[in-house]
Amino acid sequence: MVEPTPWRAKETHGRSGTREPAESGAVPQGPKPYQVALRGYWGYAWAAVGSLVTLILLFRPWISVRGPDGSVTVNAFGRMQNTTVYLNVWSTHRPRAAQISGFWAILACAAIFITVLAVVINLRLRLEAITRLVAMSTLATAVFVLITVLHINSKSGELKGMVSRTTDLGGQIGSFMNWAFGNGKLAVPGLGQSAYTSATLTQWALLASLVSFGSALAAITQWIRSSPTSLFRLPWRVQVVAKSSDTDTDTDTADDADRPTDR
Repeated sequence: MVEPTPWRAKETHGRSGTREPAESGAVPQGPKPYQVALRGYWGYAWAAVGSLVTLILLFRPWISVRGPDGSVTVNAFGRMQNTTVYLNVWSTHRPRAAQISGFWAILACAAIFITVLAVVINLRLRLEAITRLVAMSTLATAVFVLITVLHINSKSGELKGMVSRTTDLGGQIGSFMNWAFGNGKLAVPGLGQSAYTSATLTQWALLASLVSFGSALAAITQWIRSSPTSLFRLPWRVQVVAKSSDTDTDTDTADDADRPTDR
């Protein structure tokens, strides 16, 4: 009796169409757990991440003002950080501090909290009402951030007044002493050129606006695509079905068979 050799055994397995587990190579792996959890949910996930980034940016300086009497930076909540050289400390008309409200930034924080909480809860429930809430809250966040930017930018005139020099006697004495100690230029007509007080929105304010609107766009797009009752739902691909000539021939043959024959 002839016993099969190892190479004959391999040939036998090759002919039969079956392979040993060692020869079959790596077993194809299925989707990872997070991919299964986020299937059809990526838009909301990116909206939640963008909302968290927007929340962090709310605490960064959104406007920067520089002038002869120092500088001022303000974040979205109206918190100021300023430096001064006390040009107007003896002035009878001292500049008033700018009144900046953090109301809209607080509303943006509340909308961000609702967005993140709803996205986390709906990872398991997958309710249509919660997805609609996510889309609305991200849109509200973008609107509140835009209003905050406009509100802070409208206060640039008051912020410039905080770091500008005054023209009364006390302000002139402060400017002279500042020049005498080598900390600035003396304001004398026609003596030289100096920069005016400037106020600019920082890159953090612009980035917060872009991220918030991008998050709203991602959430609304995902909701329109996934909502079964959406009027704007469109398929990803349009399949065109063409009739073959064989089908037309069969149809014509069936019609001829149904016609009565003339006798």
